[in-house]
Amino acid sequence: MRILTHKRPLGPPYTEELLRSPRGIFEQLYDRTNCCHGTAERDDPVFVVGRKGSGKTAFLVGTSFVDGSKVILIKSEDAYHEIERLRLRYTATVGPLFAENLAHVWQVLLTHAAMLLSYRVPGLRHTDEARLIASYLSSYGNPSYLEPGKLLARVGRALSDVLVSSSPGLTVEEMCASLRTDVATYTSAHRSFMDLVSRKQARLYVVVDNLEDLHVHVETLRTTLSALFRATRDFADATETLPFRVRFAFPAELVRRLRDLTANPEKDFLNYLVIRWTAAELMTIAGNRLRRYLDLYHHDQLRLLGLPRQHDERDTQMAEATLRALLPPGTIRNGLGSEEDPVAYIMRHTQLLPRHLIQILNEILARPARQCGGLPVASPRDVLEGVREAELRIVDGILSSYSLDYPYMAAALGYLKNHIPNALTCSELHRAFNAAGVARSGVDYSDFLEGALDVGVLGVVERSTSRYSIGRFSYTFAETLRPVEGEDRICVHPLFMFRLFDRGGIRRLREQGNLPVYPYGSDIGHYDYD
Repeated sequence: MRILTHKRPLGPPYTEELLRSPRGIFEQLYDRTNCCHGTAERDDPVFVVGRKGSGKTAFLVGTSFVDGSKVILIKSEDAYHEIERLRLRYTATVGPLFAENLAHVWQVLLTHAAMLLSYRVPGLRHTDEARLIASYLSSYGNPSYLEPGKLLARVGRALSDVLVSSSPGLTVEEMCASLRTDVATYTSAHRSFMDLVSRKQARLYVVVDNLEDLHVHVETLRTTLSALFRATRDFADATETLPFRVRFAFPAELVRRLRDLTANPEKDFLNYLVIRWTAAELMTIAGNRLRRYLDLYHHDQLRLLGLPRQHDERDTQMAEATLRALLPPGTIRNGLGSEEDPVAYIMRHTQLLPRHLIQILNEILARPARQCGGLPVASPRDVLEGVREAELRIVDGILSSYSLDYPYMAAALGYLKNHIPNALTCSELHRAFNAAGVARSGVDYSDFLEGALDVGVLGVVERSTSRYSIGRFSYTFAETLRPVEGEDRICVHPLFMFRLFDRGGIRRLREQGNLPVYPYGSDIGHYDYD
Protein backbone atom coordinates (compact mmCIF):
# COMPACT_ATOMS: atom_id res chain seq x y z
CA MET A 1 0.00 0.00 0.00
CA ARG A 2 1.56 3.27 -1.13
CA ILE A 3 1.03 6.28 1.12
CA LEU A 4 3.59 8.60 -0.46
CA THR A 5 2.76 8.81 -4.17
CA HIS A 6 3.48 11.07 -7.16
CA LYS A 7 0.03 12.62 -6.69
CA ARG A 8 0.64 13.12 -2.95
CA PRO A 9 4.40 13.29 -2.32
CA LEU A 10 3.81 14.17 1.36
CA GLY A 11 1.08 11.59 1.82
CA PRO A 12 -2.48 12.16 3.01
CA PRO A 13 -3.28 15.31 5.01
CA TYR A 14 -5.61 13.24 7.22
CA THR A 15 -4.21 11.03 10.00
CA GLU A 16 -7.18 8.67 9.76
CA GLU A 17 -5.89 7.41 6.42
CA LEU A 18 -2.50 6.66 7.96
CA LEU A 19 -4.14 4.74 10.80
CA ARG A 20 -5.80 2.43 8.27
CA SER A 21 -2.29 1.54 7.07
CA PRO A 22 0.08 -0.89 8.79
CA ARG A 23 1.28 0.47 12.11
CA GLY A 24 4.88 0.69 10.86
CA ILE A 25 3.89 3.25 8.20
CA PHE A 26 2.21 5.47 10.78
CA GLU A 27 5.26 5.29 13.04
CA GLN A 28 7.59 6.23 10.17
CA LEU A 29 5.58 9.34 9.32
CA TYR A 30 4.73 10.37 12.88
CA ASP A 31 6.97 13.25 14.00
CA ARG A 32 8.57 12.91 17.45
CA THR A 33 10.66 16.06 17.36
CA ASN A 34 7.98 18.67 18.07
CA CYS A 35 7.14 20.20 21.45
CA CYS A 36 3.58 18.88 21.52
CA HIS A 37 4.80 15.29 21.31
CA GLY A 38 7.17 15.91 24.18
CA THR A 39 4.39 17.46 26.28
CA ALA A 40 1.97 14.62 25.52
CA GLU A 41 4.61 12.04 26.34
CA ARG A 42 5.42 13.73 29.66
CA ASP A 43 1.94 14.78 30.84
CA ASP A 44 -0.20 12.01 29.31
CA PRO A 45 -3.28 14.24 28.79
CA VAL A 46 -6.83 12.93 28.80
CA PHE A 47 -7.95 15.47 26.20
CA VAL A 48 -6.10 16.55 23.06
CA VAL A 49 -7.41 19.89 21.81
CA GLY A 50 -6.50 21.43 18.49
CA ARG A 51 -7.86 23.21 15.47
CA LYS A 52 -9.11 21.27 12.50
CA GLY A 53 -6.00 20.00 10.72
CA SER A 54 -3.66 20.31 13.71
CA GLY A 55 -3.01 16.56 14.01
CA LYS A 56 -5.21 15.72 17.00
CA THR A 57 -5.69 12.11 15.94
CA ALA A 58 -1.95 11.67 15.44
CA PHE A 59 -1.24 12.83 18.99
CA LEU A 60 -4.04 10.63 20.32
CA VAL A 61 -2.19 7.49 19.34
CA GLY A 62 1.34 8.62 18.50
CA THR A 63 2.74 9.06 21.99
CA SER A 64 1.17 5.78 23.06
CA PHE A 65 2.75 3.90 20.16
CA VAL A 66 6.14 5.38 20.87
CA ASP A 67 6.28 4.18 24.50
CA GLY A 68 5.15 0.68 23.52
CA SER A 69 1.55 0.96 24.72
CA LYS A 70 -1.24 -0.86 22.95
CA VAL A 71 -4.01 1.29 21.52
CA ILE A 72 -7.59 0.72 20.44
CA LEU A 73 -9.09 3.56 18.42
CA ILE A 74 -12.82 4.25 18.64
CA LYS A 75 -14.63 6.44 16.16
CA SER A 76 -16.26 9.25 18.07
CA GLU A 77 -19.46 8.97 16.07
CA ASP A 78 -19.83 5.33 17.23
CA ALA A 79 -19.39 6.23 20.89
CA TYR A 80 -21.65 9.31 20.85
CA HIS A 81 -24.33 7.49 18.88
CA GLU A 82 -24.61 4.58 21.31
CA ILE A 83 -24.65 6.76 24.41
CA GLU A 84 -27.22 9.14 22.94
CA ARG A 85 -29.44 6.32 21.71
CA LEU A 86 -29.42 4.74 25.18
CA ARG A 87 -30.20 8.09 26.83
CA LEU A 88 -33.15 8.79 24.54
CA ARG A 89 -34.64 5.32 25.05
CA TYR A 90 -34.32 5.53 28.82
CA THR A 91 -35.81 9.03 28.89
CA ALA A 92 -38.79 7.96 26.78
CA THR A 93 -39.39 4.75 28.77
CA VAL A 94 -38.39 5.49 32.37
CA GLY A 95 -37.53 9.15 32.89
CA PRO A 96 -34.63 11.62 32.78
CA LEU A 97 -31.10 10.24 32.73
CA PHE A 98 -28.74 12.90 34.03
CA ALA A 99 -25.08 13.40 33.19
CA GLU A 100 -23.94 11.99 36.55
CA ASN A 101 -25.86 8.77 35.79
CA LEU A 102 -24.81 8.61 32.15
CA ALA A 103 -21.15 8.83 33.18
CA HIS A 104 -21.40 5.21 34.39
CA VAL A 105 -22.55 4.14 30.92
CA TRP A 106 -19.51 5.84 29.39
CA GLN A 107 -17.25 3.99 31.84
CA VAL A 108 -18.76 0.59 31.04
CA LEU A 109 -18.54 1.11 27.25
CA LEU A 110 -14.91 2.26 27.39
CA THR A 111 -14.03 -0.62 29.70
CA HIS A 112 -15.44 -3.10 27.18
CA ALA A 113 -13.23 -1.57 24.51
CA ALA A 114 -10.22 -1.93 26.83
CA MET A 115 -11.10 -5.57 27.54
CA LEU A 116 -11.28 -6.27 23.80
CA LEU A 117 -7.85 -4.68 23.40
CA SER A 118 -6.36 -6.73 26.25
CA TYR A 119 -7.46 -9.98 24.62
CA ARG A 120 -5.65 -9.00 21.42
CA VAL A 121 -2.30 -8.27 23.10
CA PRO A 122 -0.07 -11.31 22.43
CA GLY A 123 1.52 -11.23 25.90
CA LEU A 124 -1.88 -11.26 27.59
CA ARG A 125 -3.96 -13.47 25.35
CA HIS A 126 -2.88 -16.93 26.51
CA THR A 127 -3.88 -16.65 30.16
CA ASP A 128 -6.84 -17.89 32.20
CA GLU A 129 -8.04 -14.32 32.69
CA ALA A 130 -7.93 -13.59 28.96
CA ARG A 131 -9.88 -16.75 28.22
CA LEU A 132 -12.62 -15.65 30.62
CA ILE A 133 -12.65 -12.19 29.01
CA ALA A 134 -12.90 -13.80 25.56
CA SER A 135 -15.76 -16.03 26.71
CA TYR A 136 -17.63 -13.02 28.03
CA LEU A 137 -17.03 -10.92 24.90
CA SER A 138 -17.89 -13.78 22.54
CA SER A 139 -21.60 -13.11 23.13
CA TYR A 140 -21.06 -9.83 21.25
CA GLY A 141 -18.97 -11.36 18.46
CA ASN A 142 -15.67 -13.14 17.87
CA PRO A 143 -13.19 -11.08 19.94
CA SER A 144 -10.39 -11.84 17.49
CA TYR A 145 -12.16 -9.98 14.68
CA LEU A 146 -14.85 -7.86 16.34
CA GLU A 147 -14.66 -4.20 15.31
CA PRO A 148 -14.77 -1.69 18.20
CA GLY A 149 -17.79 0.10 16.71
CA LYS A 150 -19.80 -3.11 16.53
CA LEU A 151 -18.80 -4.01 20.09
CA LEU A 152 -20.01 -0.62 21.34
CA ALA A 153 -23.31 -1.01 19.47
CA ARG A 154 -24.01 -4.43 20.96
CA VAL A 155 -22.91 -3.58 24.48
CA GLY A 156 -24.87 -0.33 24.24
CA ARG A 157 -28.01 -2.26 23.30
CA ALA A 158 -27.50 -4.71 26.16
CA LEU A 159 -26.96 -1.86 28.63
CA SER A 160 -30.06 -0.13 27.35
CA ASP A 161 -32.12 -3.29 27.92
CA VAL A 162 -30.75 -3.62 31.46
CA LEU A 163 -31.47 -0.02 32.36
CA VAL A 164 -35.06 0.08 31.14
CA SER A 165 -35.98 -3.33 32.64
CA SER A 166 -34.25 -3.17 36.04
CA SER A 167 -36.33 -3.19 39.20
CA PRO A 168 -36.84 0.08 41.05
CA GLY A 169 -34.45 0.77 43.90
CA LEU A 170 -31.19 0.23 42.00
CA THR A 171 -28.82 3.03 41.12
CA VAL A 172 -27.68 3.45 37.53
CA GLU A 173 -24.21 2.32 38.61
CA GLU A 174 -25.69 -0.89 40.07
CA MET A 175 -27.75 -1.46 36.94
CA CYS A 176 -24.65 -1.12 34.75
CA ALA A 177 -22.71 -3.51 36.98
CA SER A 178 -25.46 -6.14 36.61
CA LEU A 179 -24.78 -6.54 32.88
CA ARG A 180 -24.18 -10.18 31.90
CA THR A 181 -23.96 -12.43 28.88
CA ASP A 182 -24.87 -16.10 28.49
CA VAL A 183 -21.34 -17.06 29.50
CA ALA A 184 -20.26 -14.71 32.30
CA THR A 185 -21.10 -11.53 34.15
CA TYR A 186 -19.58 -8.17 33.37
CA THR A 187 -18.38 -8.00 36.98
CA SER A 188 -16.40 -11.25 36.71
CA ALA A 189 -14.94 -10.31 33.32
CA HIS A 190 -13.99 -6.89 34.64
CA ARG A 191 -12.30 -8.40 37.68
CA SER A 192 -10.28 -10.77 35.48
CA PHE A 193 -9.34 -7.85 33.24
CA MET A 194 -8.13 -5.81 36.23
CA ASP A 195 -6.07 -8.72 37.58
CA LEU A 196 -4.57 -9.59 34.21
CA VAL A 197 -3.42 -6.11 33.21
CA SER A 198 -2.10 -5.31 36.69
CA ARG A 199 -0.17 -8.55 36.90
CA LYS A 200 1.35 -8.18 33.43
CA GLN A 201 1.87 -4.41 33.86
CA ALA A 202 0.53 -3.78 30.37
CA ARG A 203 -0.08 -0.23 29.14
CA LEU A 204 -3.41 0.05 27.36
CA TYR A 205 -5.08 3.10 25.81
CA VAL A 206 -8.65 3.57 24.65
CA VAL A 207 -8.64 6.61 22.40
CA VAL A 208 -11.66 8.31 20.84
CA ASP A 209 -10.96 10.44 17.81
CA ASN A 210 -12.44 13.81 16.95
CA LEU A 211 -15.92 14.16 15.46
CA GLU A 212 -15.31 16.46 12.49
CA ASP A 213 -18.83 17.93 12.53
CA LEU A 214 -19.22 18.05 16.31
CA HIS A 215 -20.01 21.76 16.01
CA VAL A 216 -23.27 20.79 14.28
CA HIS A 217 -24.34 18.40 17.07
CA VAL A 218 -22.92 19.95 20.23
CA GLU A 219 -26.27 21.17 21.57
CA THR A 220 -28.02 17.88 20.78
CA LEU A 221 -25.25 15.97 22.55
CA ARG A 222 -25.15 18.30 25.53
CA THR A 223 -25.97 15.68 28.20
CA THR A 224 -23.85 12.99 26.54
CA LEU A 225 -20.82 15.28 26.40
CA SER A 226 -21.31 16.48 29.96
CA ALA A 227 -21.44 12.84 31.07
CA LEU A 228 -18.22 12.16 29.18
CA PHE A 229 -16.39 14.91 31.07
CA ARG A 230 -17.69 13.54 34.37
CA ALA A 231 -16.60 10.00 33.43
CA THR A 232 -13.12 11.06 32.33
CA ARG A 233 -12.65 12.93 35.61
CA ASP A 234 -13.23 9.62 37.39
CA PHE A 235 -10.78 7.91 35.03
CA ALA A 236 -8.16 10.59 35.70
CA ASP A 237 -8.69 10.38 39.48
CA ALA A 238 -8.24 6.60 39.37
CA THR A 239 -5.04 6.55 37.32
CA GLU A 240 -3.21 4.43 39.87
CA THR A 241 -5.94 1.77 40.10
CA LEU A 242 -7.37 1.60 36.58
CA PRO A 243 -5.70 -0.85 34.18
CA PHE A 244 -6.06 1.42 31.16
CA ARG A 245 -5.99 5.09 30.15
CA VAL A 246 -8.42 7.04 28.01
CA ARG A 247 -7.77 9.89 25.62
CA PHE A 248 -10.20 12.03 23.63
CA ALA A 249 -9.76 14.62 20.89
CA PHE A 250 -11.80 17.81 20.67
CA PRO A 251 -11.74 20.77 18.27
CA ALA A 252 -10.21 23.93 19.70
CA GLU A 253 -12.90 25.91 17.90
CA LEU A 254 -15.46 24.50 20.38
CA VAL A 255 -13.49 24.60 23.64
CA ARG A 256 -15.43 27.49 25.12
CA ARG A 257 -18.75 25.78 24.39
CA LEU A 258 -17.50 22.43 25.70
CA ARG A 259 -16.34 23.99 28.96
CA ASP A 260 -19.84 25.40 29.39
CA LEU A 261 -21.25 21.86 29.26
CA THR A 262 -19.54 20.74 32.44
CA ALA A 263 -20.63 21.68 35.94
CA ASN A 264 -17.02 21.90 37.11
CA PRO A 265 -14.72 22.89 34.23
CA GLU A 266 -11.70 23.33 36.51
CA LYS A 267 -11.88 19.61 37.35
CA ASP A 268 -13.66 18.04 34.39
CA PHE A 269 -11.70 19.81 31.65
CA LEU A 270 -8.35 20.18 33.34
CA ASN A 271 -5.98 17.57 31.95
CA TYR A 272 -5.73 18.65 28.32
CA LEU A 273 -3.08 19.43 25.73
CA VAL A 274 -3.57 22.32 23.30
CA ILE A 275 -1.76 21.68 20.03
CA ARG A 276 0.17 24.61 18.60
CA TRP A 277 2.86 24.37 15.95
CA THR A 278 5.83 26.52 15.06
CA ALA A 279 6.84 27.11 11.46
CA ALA A 280 10.13 25.28 12.07
CA GLU A 281 8.26 22.20 13.33
CA LEU A 282 6.04 22.17 10.26
CA MET A 283 9.11 22.54 8.08
CA THR A 284 10.61 19.46 9.73
CA ILE A 285 7.50 17.37 9.05
CA ALA A 286 7.44 18.47 5.40
CA GLY A 287 11.16 17.94 4.80
CA ASN A 288 11.20 14.51 6.43
CA ARG A 289 8.18 13.28 4.51
CA LEU A 290 9.64 14.56 1.26
CA ARG A 291 12.90 12.75 1.97
CA ARG A 292 10.99 9.49 2.42
CA TYR A 293 9.25 10.14 -0.88
CA LEU A 294 12.57 10.80 -2.60
CA ASP A 295 14.10 7.68 -1.07
CA LEU A 296 11.20 5.63 -2.46
CA TYR A 297 11.15 6.97 -6.00
CA HIS A 298 14.31 9.04 -6.71
CA HIS A 299 17.07 7.72 -4.47
CA ASP A 300 19.53 7.59 -7.37
CA GLN A 301 18.88 11.25 -8.15
CA LEU A 302 19.57 12.70 -4.70
CA ARG A 303 22.94 14.01 -5.89
CA LEU A 304 21.23 15.97 -8.65
CA LEU A 305 19.27 17.75 -5.93
CA GLY A 306 22.36 18.42 -3.85
CA LEU A 307 21.10 16.22 -1.01
CA PRO A 308 23.24 13.81 1.09
CA ARG A 309 22.64 10.09 0.91
CA GLN A 310 21.96 9.97 4.65
CA HIS A 311 19.17 12.04 6.17
CA ASP A 312 18.86 12.97 9.86
CA GLU A 313 15.19 13.47 10.78
CA ARG A 314 16.17 15.48 13.86
CA ASP A 315 18.08 18.03 11.77
CA THR A 316 15.75 20.92 10.93
CA GLN A 317 18.26 22.46 8.53
CA MET A 318 18.42 19.19 6.59
CA ALA A 319 14.62 19.12 6.41
CA GLU A 320 14.59 22.68 5.07
CA ALA A 321 17.29 21.85 2.52
CA THR A 322 15.19 18.92 1.28
CA LEU A 323 12.15 21.11 0.73
CA ARG A 324 14.15 23.89 -0.91
CA ALA A 325 15.72 21.38 -3.29
CA LEU A 326 12.26 20.85 -4.80
CA LEU A 327 11.21 24.50 -4.90
CA PRO A 328 12.33 27.23 -7.33
CA PRO A 329 15.73 28.74 -6.53
CA GLY A 330 15.86 32.41 -5.66
CA THR A 331 12.56 34.25 -5.41
CA ILE A 332 9.09 34.20 -6.94
CA ARG A 333 6.88 37.19 -7.76
CA ASN A 334 3.76 37.25 -5.58
CA GLY A 335 0.34 38.66 -6.46
CA LEU A 336 1.21 42.12 -5.16
CA GLY A 337 4.22 42.29 -7.45
CA SER A 338 7.09 41.88 -4.97
CA GLU A 339 9.82 39.26 -5.02
CA GLU A 340 9.54 36.69 -2.25
CA ASP A 341 11.27 33.59 -0.94
CA PRO A 342 9.13 30.56 -2.01
CA VAL A 343 9.21 28.96 1.45
CA ALA A 344 8.06 32.23 3.04
CA TYR A 345 5.29 32.51 0.45
CA ILE A 346 4.04 28.99 1.15
CA MET A 347 4.30 29.20 4.92
CA ARG A 348 2.43 32.49 5.23
CA HIS A 349 -0.48 30.90 3.33
CA THR A 350 -1.04 28.48 6.22
CA GLN A 351 -2.46 29.01 9.68
CA LEU A 352 0.48 26.99 11.06
CA LEU A 353 -1.33 23.66 10.79
CA PRO A 354 0.19 20.47 9.34
CA ARG A 355 -2.83 19.77 7.16
CA HIS A 356 -2.55 23.17 5.49
CA LEU A 357 1.13 22.75 4.66
CA ILE A 358 0.71 19.16 3.45
CA GLN A 359 -2.23 20.12 1.21
CA ILE A 360 -0.32 23.05 -0.29
CA LEU A 361 2.90 21.14 -0.93
CA ASN A 362 1.06 18.15 -2.36
CA GLU A 363 -0.70 20.47 -4.79
CA ILE A 364 2.55 22.23 -5.75
CA LEU A 365 4.78 19.18 -6.12
CA ALA A 366 2.22 16.90 -7.77
CA ARG A 367 2.27 19.16 -10.83
CA PRO A 368 5.85 18.43 -11.99
CA ALA A 369 5.65 14.88 -10.55
CA ARG A 370 2.90 14.05 -13.04
CA GLN A 371 5.41 14.37 -15.83
CA CYS A 372 6.22 10.68 -16.26
CA GLY A 373 7.19 10.30 -12.62
CA GLY A 374 10.04 12.77 -12.98
CA LEU A 375 11.67 14.68 -10.18
CA PRO A 376 8.99 16.92 -8.61
CA VAL A 377 11.00 20.14 -8.88
CA ALA A 378 8.46 22.97 -8.91
CA SER A 379 8.54 26.09 -11.05
CA PRO A 380 7.45 29.53 -9.76
CA ARG A 381 4.17 29.02 -11.59
CA ASP A 382 3.65 25.65 -9.86
CA VAL A 383 4.05 27.37 -6.50
CA LEU A 384 1.59 30.17 -7.26
CA GLU A 385 -1.03 27.91 -8.83
CA GLY A 386 -0.59 25.17 -6.23
CA VAL A 387 -1.11 27.58 -3.35
CA ARG A 388 -4.20 29.05 -5.01
CA GLU A 389 -5.71 25.63 -5.66
CA ALA A 390 -5.09 24.37 -2.13
CA GLU A 391 -6.27 27.51 -0.35
CA LEU A 392 -9.76 27.12 -1.81
CA ARG A 393 -10.21 23.86 0.12
CA ILE A 394 -8.35 25.12 3.20
CA VAL A 395 -10.56 28.20 3.60
CA ASP A 396 -13.75 26.17 3.13
CA GLY A 397 -12.56 23.89 5.94
CA ILE A 398 -11.75 26.80 8.25
CA LEU A 399 -15.11 28.48 7.73
CA SER A 400 -16.93 25.18 8.19
CA SER A 401 -15.23 24.44 11.50
CA TYR A 402 -16.31 27.83 12.88
CA SER A 403 -19.78 27.79 11.36
CA LEU A 404 -21.58 27.16 14.66
CA ASP A 405 -20.30 30.35 16.29
CA TYR A 406 -20.00 32.45 13.12
CA PRO A 407 -22.51 31.15 10.55
CA TYR A 408 -22.55 34.51 8.78
CA MET A 409 -18.81 34.71 8.04
CA ALA A 410 -18.75 33.43 4.45
CA ALA A 411 -21.64 35.70 3.41
CA ALA A 412 -20.15 38.71 5.19
CA LEU A 413 -16.83 38.27 3.38
CA GLY A 414 -18.71 38.14 0.10
CA TYR A 415 -20.31 41.53 0.79
CA LEU A 416 -16.92 43.04 1.68
CA LYS A 417 -15.16 41.80 -1.45
CA ASN A 418 -13.09 44.57 -3.08
CA HIS A 419 -14.33 47.13 -0.52
CA ILE A 420 -11.19 47.26 1.65
CA PRO A 421 -7.39 47.16 1.27
CA ASN A 422 -5.48 44.27 2.83
CA ALA A 423 -4.36 46.49 5.74
CA LEU A 424 -6.44 49.31 7.22
CA THR A 425 -7.58 50.97 10.43
CA CYS A 426 -10.55 49.69 12.43
CA SER A 427 -12.42 52.89 11.58
CA GLU A 428 -11.85 52.33 7.87
CA LEU A 429 -13.12 48.77 8.19
CA HIS A 430 -16.21 50.00 10.02
CA ARG A 431 -17.01 52.52 7.27
CA ALA A 432 -16.44 49.91 4.54
CA PHE A 433 -18.63 47.45 6.45
CA ASN A 434 -21.50 49.93 6.40
CA ALA A 435 -20.94 51.02 2.81
CA ALA A 436 -20.88 47.42 1.55
CA GLY A 437 -24.14 46.59 3.36
CA VAL A 438 -22.60 43.67 5.27
CA ALA A 439 -25.37 43.99 7.88
CA ARG A 440 -27.64 42.31 5.30
CA SER A 441 -25.81 39.04 6.12
CA GLY A 442 -27.37 39.23 9.59
CA VAL A 443 -24.45 40.52 11.64
CA ASP A 444 -23.45 43.82 13.17
CA TYR A 445 -19.95 45.27 12.92
CA SER A 446 -18.72 44.33 16.42
CA ASP A 447 -19.77 40.70 16.03
CA PHE A 448 -18.21 40.52 12.57
CA LEU A 449 -14.89 41.93 13.76
CA GLU A 450 -14.79 39.54 16.73
CA GLY A 451 -15.60 36.57 14.52
CA ALA A 452 -13.14 37.52 11.77
CA LEU A 453 -10.36 37.80 14.36
CA ASP A 454 -11.23 34.48 16.00
CA VAL A 455 -11.41 32.63 12.69
CA GLY A 456 -8.13 34.15 11.53
CA VAL A 457 -9.54 36.07 8.58
CA LEU A 458 -8.22 39.28 10.13
CA GLY A 459 -5.25 40.00 12.36
CA VAL A 460 -3.75 43.00 14.09
CA VAL A 461 -0.82 44.73 12.38
CA GLU A 462 2.18 44.60 14.67
CA ARG A 463 4.54 46.61 12.46
CA SER A 464 5.45 47.21 8.85
CA THR A 465 8.77 46.71 7.08
CA SER A 466 9.89 47.65 3.61
CA ARG A 467 8.49 44.32 2.36
CA TYR A 468 5.62 43.21 4.59
CA SER A 469 2.90 44.18 7.01
CA ILE A 470 3.55 41.86 9.97
CA GLY A 471 0.23 40.68 11.43
CA ARG A 472 -0.65 38.93 14.68
CA PHE A 473 -3.38 36.31 14.27
CA SER A 474 -5.41 34.57 16.94
CA TYR A 475 -4.29 31.02 16.13
CA THR A 476 -0.76 31.89 17.25
CA PHE A 477 -1.65 33.04 20.76
CA ALA A 478 -3.51 31.74 23.79
CA GLU A 479 -5.07 35.10 24.55
CA THR A 480 -7.89 36.72 22.58
CA LEU A 481 -6.97 39.34 19.99
CA ARG A 482 -9.01 42.51 20.30
CA PRO A 483 -7.77 45.65 18.48
CA VAL A 484 -8.14 49.08 20.03
CA GLU A 485 -10.34 51.41 18.00
CA GLY A 486 -8.38 54.47 16.87
CA GLU A 487 -5.00 52.90 17.67
CA ASP A 488 -4.63 49.54 15.91
CA ARG A 489 -4.56 48.63 12.25
CA ILE A 490 -5.89 45.30 11.05
CA CYS A 491 -4.90 43.12 8.10
CA VAL A 492 -6.22 40.29 5.94
CA HIS A 493 -4.66 36.84 6.27
CA PRO A 494 -3.08 35.72 2.96
CA LEU A 495 -5.32 32.63 2.85
CA PHE A 496 -8.41 34.82 2.64
CA MET A 497 -7.20 37.23 -0.05
CA PHE A 498 -9.17 35.47 -2.78
CA ARG A 499 -12.32 35.71 -0.63
CA LEU A 500 -11.95 39.47 -0.27
CA PHE A 501 -10.40 40.42 -3.63
CA ASP A 502 -10.87 39.33 -7.22
CA ARG A 503 -8.11 39.70 -9.83
CA GLY A 504 -9.04 43.33 -10.41
CA GLY A 505 -8.95 44.00 -6.67
CA ILE A 506 -5.50 42.43 -6.40
CA ARG A 507 -4.31 44.54 -9.33
CA ARG A 508 -5.52 47.72 -7.63
CA LEU A 509 -3.74 46.75 -4.40
CA ARG A 510 -0.56 46.21 -6.44
CA GLU A 511 -0.90 49.55 -8.22
CA GLN A 512 -1.44 51.31 -4.89
CA GLY A 513 1.75 49.76 -3.47
CA ASN A 514 0.08 47.72 -0.72
CA LEU A 515 2.43 45.36 1.08
CA PRO A 516 1.72 41.64 1.44
CA VAL A 517 0.81 40.44 4.93
CA TYR A 518 3.22 38.17 6.79
CA PRO A 519 1.54 36.40 9.74
CA TYR A 520 3.66 36.56 12.88
CA GLY A 521 5.26 33.19 13.64
CA SER A 522 5.30 31.96 10.05
CA ASP A 523 9.04 32.48 9.61
CA ILE A 524 11.24 29.44 10.21
CA GLY A 525 13.68 31.26 12.45
CA HIS A 526 16.13 32.95 10.12
CA TYR A 527 14.03 34.62 7.46
CA ASP A 528 14.52 38.36 6.97
CA TYR A 529 11.21 40.23 7.13
CA ASP A 530 12.89 43.44 5.98
